[in-house]
Amino acid sequence: IVNCYMGVSGKSSGDLSSIHLDHCTISGIERGVSAAWKANATAGNIAVYITNSIVLATDAIHSDFGPEKFQSVTFSSLSESWPGEGNLWGDPMFIDAINGNFRLLPGSPCIDGGDIDSPLDPDGSRSDIGFYRFEPISAGVFATITFPRNASTFLAPTNLTITVVAAATNSSIAHVDFYDRTNLLSSVASAPYTLD
Repeated sequence: IVNCYMGVSGKSSGDLSSIHLDHCTISGIERGVSAAWKANATAGNIAVYITNSIVLATDAIHSDFGPEKFQSVTFSSLSESWPGEGNLWGDPMFIDAINGNFRLLPGSPCIDGGDIDSPLDPDGSRSDIGFYRFEPISAGVFATITFPRNASTFLAPTNLTITVVAAATNSSIAHVDFYDRTNLLSSVASAPYTLD
């Protein structure tokens, strides 16, 4: 679930509304998973269970009624700290989230990070966190901006240094090029790959 205001929301004034999320990826929204108040649903009869999931949002876990509505949040990667066994906080390392590729890069903390009691992945390894299982790529070049961090804000004018980590699966990195749209700003031939 991507690019909507609220990923998953539970509301109820009657019988218990129970939400069970397993191996889901929710990204790029204001609220990830929510136990919400609504004019016709004010009692908060909601129970949320999340496991093996990636939830990234300004407010990843939200409740209008208090945190106790989230009965269990475990073995998940969240954009905010949340108590629970095996939970991760930080960048899950998607291949290219901006362009809709939410598969995991090699080295992602979500690889083999799922609930140890979940069924094994098809390759026989421990379950991965998120909707897409990690599939090793036989060849490719990967680059991740390590500084500045995601969602950093700067006031202009400012001096900014950009640092990139780059790796290739079947070859070496000859250089990393930094562009502003189509204008080449710099070509760096060795690590650390930095643009000042």
